[in-house]
Amino acid sequence: MSLQGPVNARGRVGGVEEDMPVFVADLDEECLLGYDYLTRMDACVDFRQKRMMVRGHDVPFRCEVRRAEVVTTK
Repeated sequence: MSLQGPVNARGRVGGVEEDMPVFVADLDEECLLGYDYLTRMDACVDFRQKRMMVRGHDVPFRCEVRRAEVVTTK
């Protein structure tokens, strides 16, 4: 597995948008946001219901596969 980063990316989860350092990898499997991010965002994850609460916002787990483009400058 090739891992790059961290890179700064702007993301939105549950209506909360912020810049965050992320590592980028081409994975065949789905993954979960990092423990440090989930803790900082006061997230509560319910794996049985496939839902998560982030600062009072209900965030359903996504089941589709999407690609994101990361652009870096040096």
